[in-house]
Amino acid sequence: MTRLAKKFICSTLLAILMAMPALADKNTPPFSDFLRDNMGLSDTEIANLAAGKLLVNVFDVEDNRELLLCGVAKVDVPSEFALANLESLVAHRHENGVLQIERFSSPPSVADIEEFELPDEDIKDLKKAKRGKSNVKITERFLKQIETEIDWTGDYTADVNRIYREMLVRRVTDYLGGGLDSLKPYVDKDPPQTVRDGMRNILGRSSALYEHVPEFATYLDSYPNGELEGAADLLYCVYEDFGMKPTLSTRHVSFYQPTQSYSANFMLAEINIYSSHYFQAMYSMTTFLEADLHGEDKSSYVILIQRFWFDKELKGMKRRSAEGRLSNAMEESFSRQRDRLVASYKNQ
Repeated sequence: MTRLAKKFICSTLLAILMAMPALADKNTPPFSDFLRDNMGLSDTEIANLAAGKLLVNVFDVEDNRELLLCGVAKVDVPSEFALANLESLVAHRHENGVLQIERFSSPPSVADIEEFELPDEDIKDLKKAKRGKSNVKITERFLKQIETEIDWTGDYTADVNRIYREMLVRRVTDYLGGGLDSLKPYVDKDPPQTVRDGMRNILGRSSALYEHVPEFATYLDSYPNGELEGAADLLYCVYEDFGMKPTLSTRHVSFYQPTQSYSANFMLAEINIYSSHYFQAMYSMTTFLEADLHGEDKSSYVILIQRFWFDKELKGMKRRSAEGRLSNAMEESFSRQRDRLVASYKNQ
């Protein structure tokens, strides 16, 4: 198990579980209506879902810079077991393709990520990086540092990695102090791009989130300037290979148990603070809930929605390739996560 999972489960998660009140039954719209109206599932797909099939769909979007994926699965475990085994959902959430993962301490420190190193290809790209033209995402300050502090004629690998780690920690620290608005623009493209603008595009299209859990949407958008009972947060750094170029990212994870919204037992949101490649912004939401389909007894379901806002338009073969690779990665990870949780329940 990763240090992220061990530390988080032993502290924050257990505190949340002890404080979580039981959800009362509520008069909520049928789950099938939600799947049909908000996730675009057909009646056949809903029937397959009730029968146990895992579904992953790529959705049509208005802007070629966005990619929207949604997965949903029936999980044959009681909600109480899932809540008591959040370790499985967290520890193995990014198992597929993860090369390295560590949680940031409080306050964040370079020591937290001292083992992270850029691949040789990224370092070579940084050697020729310019404002508005870089294959690795950079900030203005970082660019000036590698231009003035690195002796590119010598052995520069260690120095590049040191300055890069400092940039990551500085970015996380800024986020903890002022949220998305505090994050300095990426200057690898012209014009510069901000995570705030990318997230505004993403959250502005997440109507279901604002409609059903507006308090959580507001909390995420205004973090760290608001408070929300039942929410807890952590930040971590991950280096992963999801079938495209290996990418190093820092992310904010927020756990929340809503008091309503289709009797959702808990929700897990992730927001990208930094990515070394591809993404101006990224957001995902995992929801665990109990519902019935086609008159069956209530069962447990997990819904995973991922929204990517790329740093440039994706069209034609490049778009189809990105859709295929990211949806395959979601399906493989989602399937293993579900199977592991079910096996754990059966073997208890």
